[in-house]
Amino acid sequence: MKKNVLFIFSTLLLMGCSNNNSSISNSSSTENSISSNTSPSISESAVNNSSSISEEIEVLKKPTRNVKIYLNPSVQTWNSYANNLGTEAEHMNNIANYMVKELEKVEFIELKANLNYLPLSESVKESNTFKADIHFALHSNAGGGKGLEILTINSKKFSSTMYEGFFALGSFNKRGIKDGSGIYEIKNSKAKDVALIELLFHDNVEEAKFIVNNEKRIAKNLADSLINYVVENY
Repeated sequence: MKKNVLFIFSTLLLMGCSNNNSSISNSSSTENSISSNTSPSISESAVNNSSSISEEIEVLKKPTRNVKIYLNPSVQTWNSYANNLGTEAEHMNNIANYMVKELEKVEFIELKANLNYLPLSESVKESNTFKADIHFALHSNAGGGKGLEILTINSKKFSSTMYEGFFALGSFNKRGIKDGSGIYEIKNSKAKDVALIELLFHDNVEEAKFIVNNEKRIAKNLADSLINYVVENY
């Protein structure tokens, strides 16, 4: 009888331990399950928040509307570069063509460029008919000087952006932002921002070579400055 009682007691004791271990194991399993389920959701939430913040920043970097830009390169085929390196019209049109390729990538810019050598009165008329927000003329200078200058009437901020940005390309003489009220193109364009840039002196051998050898770099520089100005001011 005593042996039977001891056997039953031992059996009950073992069953109790087994149940406790099972309970602990289940509790641990439940904790692991909770841990593995909650971690990914926190991570996904952080990713989603990060993504939405990034999208918000992108939206803030865009102007409030599409902006119309008219590019008007020189048509002065008679202005020869030093060392017979071409003409003003040739190289300014090359730069304008490269700028078009850069600016066409930007969804909020509507672009028109005088790439058909329209005479000045017709190109200005085309710009006004297009209702350009920005009218930007491309020229190179002559007369025995050196360096860069830009001409405008009331578009000082725009002119300053284009002017200052150019010096990332090199250390050139800073001839400044000048009064362009006597220039037909500037005084007759109806765009909000109007400027004519004189890209160095083509009768200076070194500067003529720089223009000829760096057309794509110049175009990228000017296009980037235009985009930055549009984003900040429209």
